[in-house]
Amino acid sequence: MTGRVLIVDDEAGIRKVLTLRLGSVGYETSEAENGVKALNILKEQPFDAVLCDIKMPEMDGLEMIGKLRQSDPITPVIMLTGFIDLETAVEVMKRGAFDYLTKPVHSDALFLAVEKAIDYKRVLLRNRLLEDEKQRYHEELKQRVAEQTRIIRSMFDLANRLNSLDSMNLILESILESISEFIPSNRVLVMLLDNDGTHFEIVKSRGASSAEVKSLRLPADNGACSGLFHPGGVRIINDGNTKEASEIIENLEGLVNAPFMQAALMGARSRLGVIHICEKKDGAPFTEKEAEILSYIADSATVAINNQLYERRLEESYLATIRALAMAIEAKDPYTRGHSERVADLSVRVAERLGLPENELRILRFAGALHDVGKIGVPGSVLTKPGRLTDEEFEQIRQHPVIGEKMIREADFLTEARDIIRQHHERIDGTGYPDGLKGYEICLGARIMALADAYDAMTTDRTYRKAMVQEEAIVEMKRVSGSQFDPELLEAFLAVIGG
Repeated sequence: MTGRVLIVDDEAGIRKVLTLRLGSVGYETSEAENGVKALNILKEQPFDAVLCDIKMPEMDGLEMIGKLRQSDPITPVIMLTGFIDLETAVEVMKRGAFDYLTKPVHSDALFLAVEKAIDYKRVLLRNRLLEDEKQRYHEELKQRVAEQTRIIRSMFDLANRLNSLDSMNLILESILESISEFIPSNRVLVMLLDNDGTHFEIVKSRGASSAEVKSLRLPADNGACSGLFHPGGVRIINDGNTKEASEIIENLEGLVNAPFMQAALMGARSRLGVIHICEKKDGAPFTEKEAEILSYIADSATVAINNQLYERRLEESYLATIRALAMAIEAKDPYTRGHSERVADLSVRVAERLGLPENELRILRFAGALHDVGKIGVPGSVLTKPGRLTDEEFEQIRQHPVIGEKMIREADFLTEARDIIRQHHERIDGTGYPDGLKGYEICLGARIMALADAYDAMTTDRTYRKAMVQEEAIVEMKRVSGSQFDPELLEAFLAVIGG
């Protein structure tokens, strides 16, 4: 990681900890103990990002950011606070903060916030340079400037749009749309390194068959891609008869033909992938201007893809921990082993039939895997009791949705899964638990998961009864349609299981 970060906090210990953490991953840092000294330092030298405490003597963080924004509108400021409430969060962002973190700051959250802030400033600086270029040519090249302005605005919108998307598929689609708008071509390929980091694979394409796309895997050190990973990594090949062009075309197995362009997707710490653009619609050779546009698209794409991969790794790490807890619960009762994964899979299949978007499918996957994690707080003797539960024991069981919802409360990426986990035992008629919700008060995901959860419970052996056959389970589910289950969702569910 590279970049210069100013740390502003009245506590020397906190400044030292942040300095050591950021220095350990390559950032250059400076320190200031209050807003007044920070502003003086910022007048003398530039920084890529500022970490600033809110409460400080002489000048606090909110006053400092207000004064800084008068002279410097682009240097991102990440506010630090011991606690955050809605009013403070709104005020922080209104003053122009890029982000805020609560103390104590976790290293992963710190590195992610700083990296995002620095990447964001670099994009803004690139846009500022392009705007300056527009002004220089304004008088003599009005038509050219108008086109350049359109490109600048579109690229700025692209950068913002890409960073607002929370799905890799949507990011890749947006990249292809931008390329089609500015560099219309017969074929576009986006290749990314696989999970092992050993091969490049095509993850999105236009103008290529699915069979061609699936068959191509290039070693990471293959010259068709690896030669691009240097500063300004864009390559134009308009003449297909050169040795370099022939080797690239051969390695890419005919998916790329001259004329073509390539651009590297190079993250701050590692290679991510390559964009290939082949054969312009008008048949003309590729130009340096188009290479510049492709470079800009690649820069914005790199930031968004890198953020998505980084957040995915954080999600997977946290989810693995929670899943381990879920497995620990299931280990208490061999009769429920695999239940959570089956419920997750069945819920997603029903949601797919209903046409729900990918993001909601993702939330259901998480919620399904974790829906019973709250049983960690229920004694094993109650979970595995073969006979009828006492009222006290059943009340313990009824608390597991509440416990589960509390367990994932600190994981931001699971925010939308919380209601599903809490509500998956609610009933349409309001007699469920823990909150006695009824009808559409129960979120859609929970109404779907209630079906999958009940079906899997009925069709697997439990300590207190043998499994029902599918036909018996379907009869029972139809019997309580409208009281326990949503009738419309039950129809979709039965269609999925073939009932």
